[in-house]
Amino acid sequence: MRKIILISASLLLIGGIITYITLGGLTKPQFTTQPVSGYLMAGVAFKGMASNEGLLKLFEQTRIYHQQNKLPGTLAALYVDIPNAEKGEVEAFVGVVVKDSATVLPDKYIYKYIPADKAAQATIKSHYLVAPSPDKIRASLLNYAQERGLLLQNFVIEQYIGDNHIVVEIPVKSE
Repeated sequence: MRKIILISASLLLIGGIITYITLGGLTKPQFTTQPVSGYLMAGVAFKGMASNEGLLKLFEQTRIYHQQNKLPGTLAALYVDIPNAEKGEVEAFVGVVVKDSATVLPDKYIYKYIPADKAAQATIKSHYLVAPSPDKIRASLLNYAQERGLLLQNFVIEQYIGDNHIVVEIPVKSE
């Protein structure tokens, strides 16, 4: 009986390790500084508690519009650094990054332009289940920028390129 339990536990452990590796758990984020030409987003603003069901619904509706090509572009969210963030409050703009403002937007969606010339960037190529948390990525980006003497703006833009590909950027303040 012990032998069967030991073999089963070993197989589960090996399966878990293989799954972790397959999902990109050993892939480290890549940090760079990239030139950008601003961000044109089509989306909806949200302000409230991060645990609010309205935020989740907004993300889901935006994803559906994106899949239906009503919001063409790259799924994205902009998060503003606000004083009450540690209490779970969030100020966000959820939508897509677009190339131009030619698309007629669904109700309640608006265009928003965020000027920027350069950004500190983290590229994560792993499944969200094994990827570093957004707080860890943000802290790593801040450390990366500080080591290079970059002053960053007070917001973060997350772009969801694919299931296993996220780009997180914090624009550099203009000099």
